[in-house]
Amino acid sequence: MQQAMRIKAILRDSRGVTVIEFALIMPLLVMFLLGAMDLGYYAYSQGVTQGVVQRASRAASVGGVTATNTDNFIRTEIRAALSNSATITINKSAYRDFTSVKQPEKIVTDTAPLGSYNTGDCYLDANGNSTWDSDMGKSGQLGDAEDVVFYDVTTTMPRLFPLASMIGMPENQISRAKAIIKNQPYDAQPAAVATCRT
Repeated sequence: MQQAMRIKAILRDSRGVTVIEFALIMPLLVMFLLGAMDLGYYAYSQGVTQGVVQRASRAASVGGVTATNTDNFIRTEIRAALSNSATITINKSAYRDFTSVKQPEKIVTDTAPLGSYNTGDCYLDANGNSTWDSDMGKSGQLGDAEDVVFYDVTTTMPRLFPLASMIGMPENQISRAKAIIKNQPYDAQPAAVATCRT
């Protein structure tokens, strides 16, 4: 009888329920909070990358800055705000105008087969490398006066919390920023030269 009363008393005792509930909910709550902070940090890193690229492109558009100086500025600012271990890839190309971005060099004399570049065709050598290119941009350059410069910057760095691999996400987060800006008319824009392939 006394044994049965003890068992009933234990079953009615609810003093430890809170601890058990907390132990069940805590892992989910921690995962949710860490996930929210990781997502917030990703948004922050995306904003930092975009802001730095915008500032660098505007500064370069007035002339007097080299491509190396621009690259160094982008890397220094992003690493100072985010992480010294960030890997930063910078691609930039200069074009004659906005309609030329990511376009092939224009064929001015087209021989058969028509519509594609082949032997005997003449083209406007927009980037001055004496070769027909499917992208007429001057790669890695800031261009000349009134040129349009396309920036594409990718930042890769470790995630803020190392829990991403537990749920199948990559260990690194990638932020990407693009900008396109026209250089100021600080000089005359050079003309493209027609070149023929023989």
